Amino acid sequence: MRNSELKKKRDKRIVETFYKLYDVQRLRMDDVLETLSQDIFFLSVDYIYNIIFYNKDNKDYYEQLVNGALVLSKKQLKAC
Repeated sequence: MRNSELKKKRDKRIVETFYKLYDVQRLRMDDVLETLSQDIFFLSVDYIYNIIFYNKDNKDYYEQLVNGALVLSKKQLKAC
């Protein structure tokens, strides 16, 4: 049985990790997506990209992180 709250938490962590690697550490997008896919979440690159950029809630969350409206704590950054 699927738990939608767990899926939302997973998606939020994917966005946070993408933000950390791409915007904070300044890695190339294809490298970030490959790392997320192969080493961290074990989901396809296309699926991860869709989670981040084609889901309105996740895209809004990512844009808030980029624009500085939200700030991740050091603990959150370490967890990513």
